[in-house]
Amino acid sequence: MKAQKKIIIILFIIFIVMFALNMITPLIMDDFNYTYGLDGKINSLKDILEYQKWFYFNWGGRNIAHIFAQFFLMNNKIMFNVLNAGMFTLMIYLIYEIIREGKKHHPLYLILIFFFLWFFTPAFGQAFLWLTGSCNYLWTTTIMLIFLNIFIRITEKEKEYNTVKVILFGVLGILAGWTNENTGASLVFMLLAYVFIKILKKEKLTRIQIAGIVGVLIGFIIMIVAPGNYIRGNGFHDDTFILLKWLKRALSITQTATNFLGIPIIIFIVLITIYFYKKQKINKKIYFFFIGLIISIYSMVVSPHFPERSWTIMIIYMIILCGILFNNIKIKEKLKKFIIIDAVIIISFLFVGSYILTFKDSYHFYNNWQNRIETIKKGKKEGIKEFEFEPMYTRCKQSASYGLGDLYPSKKDPNNKTYARYFGIKSINARPNK
Repeated sequence: MKAQKKIIIILFIIFIVMFALNMITPLIMDDFNYTYGLDGKINSLKDILEYQKWFYFNWGGRNIAHIFAQFFLMNNKIMFNVLNAGMFTLMIYLIYEIIREGKKHHPLYLILIFFFLWFFTPAFGQAFLWLTGSCNYLWTTTIMLIFLNIFIRITEKEKEYNTVKVILFGVLGILAGWTNENTGASLVFMLLAYVFIKILKKEKLTRIQIAGIVGVLIGFIIMIVAPGNYIRGNGFHDDTFILLKWLKRALSITQTATNFLGIPIIIFIVLITIYFYKKQKINKKIYFFFIGLIISIYSMVVSPHFPERSWTIMIIYMIILCGILFNNIKIKEKLKKFIIIDAVIIISFLFVGSYILTFKDSYHFYNNWQNRIETIKKGKKEGIKEFEFEPMYTRCKQSASYGLGDLYPSKKDPNNKTYARYFGIKSINARPNK
């Protein structure tokens, strides 16, 4: 069977695996809040844009992500389930293309990339299944990877493109920079490093490269200078001297990195050691993506909050780093093939068990949510306006609701109020523990 057919089959299987999980993932937490605009529920693109203007000046600069989120929340979730599984599949293919570098196809790389993401992403479900989380991490990261793939190709060709393509690439650059804080920052620094090297070599940038780089800078600046970032930041009160505060955060982030990136770093070090042992030249792309990795990690020292799902881009950079190193390592092709096949077979056994547990975990949560909705509907018909339920949680990090909250005991809790507003009832809260 030709490599292209194998690639299509593998990507289709990945799509089905993710689509199944999307189908049993209900709306969770922030999803209920973002279904509303300034004047009730979102019903049109105008409502979304008006809310995003308010959002930019009062909460944060991630407008691209939240435009996606509110668009999907305005429509039937089945649309999101299909497109989100497709976006995840596309992301894997884009990572694969960066690793492959236009060389021989290795379709099984796609499976290994998926396994890497499945087992090492700290909050897999939050980043790739939860509607609001996916729009903030999966969708924005995929936009950034599309930009990177195109930038790498035009850099290798270094030819001139017409004005329309130059403008379109500049617009794509704006979207790629306007993603989320650490993803945008890492892309900016990778591109600045590229520009710096070009200057040292006294080489000129092409028009389309300049358009893309300027676009990324514009998008990143628009996101970072959002007045809402500073208003929201004031909610985290900390009088510690700023340098000392950043140093404490840097130490905390380093400790967390050893937990989340420990095994990927070991794989990376082993591959680098083999390169030194064999006296093999390291691919120059490794240096750029390593810069991206470091910046994506430590740019978060300026943020008072560093959720687990924000580590998603670091895992992707680790996949690219390890993938490029392995793909270019000078060993016999037959040996490389056996290593890939053995890895896929061994990890597949672990994956099947993990997937079954995740599916059961997610379905139990989904089923309970449907029962909760039916209870509310039935109660409303009987004139009941106040509800109490047992809070629900999931145990697998691949489940969308893992690490997220549910209902809380107080009726005045903001999340509870959002649920009550969404279901059109007076109040809803978690049943107090006896």
